[in-house]
Amino acid sequence: MSCDPKSHGMKKKLALAAALMPNPDLLFLDEPFEGVDAVASRMLRDMLLQFVNRGTTVFLTSHVLEIVEKLCTHVGIIAQGRLVLQASMDDVRQNGTSLLANIDSTRTLARTPGTQDPRNGDPRGGIAPRSSPEPSIAQR
Repeated sequence: MSCDPKSHGMKKKLALAAALMPNPDLLFLDEPFEGVDAVASRMLRDMLLQFVNRGTTVFLTSHVLEIVEKLCTHVGIIAQGRLVLQASMDDVRQNGTSLLANIDSTRTLARTPGTQDPRNGDPRGGIAPRSSPEPSIAQR
């Protein structure tokens, strides 16, 4: 039996450092703030904002709305494996109640007339209006 002396937070920081070293144009992060202490979290947030300000597109997943509100310009909400909402954070802030009311269930959204499936352009149903461009989730 081997024992890895690195904590979960330390492993997260090492993985993030490895991902950021090549100075990527596109970065995918899965729950980057989970298991990271407050000091590292603040440093990570500042670092991600620097990358975004230099033109890097960052996609991140989070269950913490506060993180999404502070860092993201666009949001995608996935429920039961389906993209059920894709909007700018400004739209969510202005129309949040009405947008979220439509996320009642993916079955209801799956066949909304006059829309298309945002994953494959299927005109039979979805939630993305045909005339709107599909924004990235967290591009700044």
